[in-house]
Amino acid sequence: MKKLIISLLVIINLTILCNAVMVDGFAYLGGQSNHGGIEVFFEADSPSAVTDSVFTDEVGYYDIDLIPGFYDIYFSFENYLTEEILDQNCFGSVSLDTVILYRELNGTISGIIDGHFIVTVYVVKVFRTVLLFS
Repeated sequence: MKKLIISLLVIINLTILCNAVMVDGFAYLGGQSNHGGIEVFFEADSPSAVTDSVFTDEVGYYDIDLIPGFYDIYFSFENYLTEEILDQNCFGSVSLDTVILYRELNGTISGIIDGHFIVTVYVVKVFRTVLLFS
């Protein structure tokens, strides 16, 4: 009986692996010519999915074989803002939309525009730039 259960588990695992789907696409670093090293992280978002990750090559291309399911996909690179694709259906092979990562900015820019307004721009390490007019 124990051998039968083990055999069934092995067959089920092999069946699941044989049904893997390919996901591919391009991810770029804004303002750069070498796009290698961007991590594309596939976080399982359904019971059938299995978390996995891959890195882009120098032209920004990546491909990975995944177990079918729904995934939250995160694109990240040091000192760049993370991009995400949530609830991606990966039950069949899919080419994802191109993603561009942009550098994180922080600091302050201040000055006079057209002699009428004094503008202070605060750029903070979040996902958007905040403009404050004073």
